[in-house]
Amino acid sequence: MNTRAHFVNIRLHADHAESLFYELLGLIDHYKSSNTTMDDNEERALLSTIAQLQRGIHISKAAADHDLDQLRQVIPLAA
Repeated sequence: MNTRAHFVNIRLHADHAESLFYELLGLIDHYKSSNTTMDDNEERALLSTIAQLQRGIHISKAAADHDLDQLRQVIPLAA
C-alpha cells in the first residue's frame, strides 16, 4: 500500500507569519545555545517551517508592493 504524505496548510496575515518566523528562529537559537539536542525530525520540521514562512512573507510583501505600485499609477501622489 502506498503511503501519502499529509500536510497542514495555514493562512496567516503577513505580520503574524513574521512573528511566528522570529519565534521559531528564537526557539532554534534557544536549543542551540542551551546545548539541548533536538530530534532530527523535529529540527528538520522547524527548519522547513521557517523556510516556508520566509518564502510566504517574501511573496506577500512582493504582492503588496506590486499592488501599491498599481495604485500609485492610478492615483498619482501630489508633488
